[in-house]
Amino acid sequence: MSFFDRKTAIINKLLKTHAGKEFTASKIATWLVDTYPEEAKKKEEASNDKRLLNAKSKVRKRKIIIMIYRNELNKLLNTIQKIEPKIKITKRGHWF
Repeated sequence: MSFFDRKTAIINKLLKTHAGKEFTASKIATWLVDTYPEEAKKKEEASNDKRLLNAKSKVRKRKIIIMIYRNELNKLLNTIQKIEPKIKITKRGHWF
């Protein structure tokens, strides 16, 4: 079983390969769910979020997982900038 490092995936697979392009936390969260569906499934299975537990449809669950990732990403702003100082984060929450 391999360990998935979300920060490394975001920095190396998204931000560095699309240098100069702006991303919101929501766009990054959507990219994570689309690019790593198995990790999103693990996140869903491990979550105690009541909205997620009560969601009936796959579409609703996907939206909630994206929201959870987005909220986590907003908390990671300073950590990611320390790891990769070249990544700029604006006050509006755009990353590039």
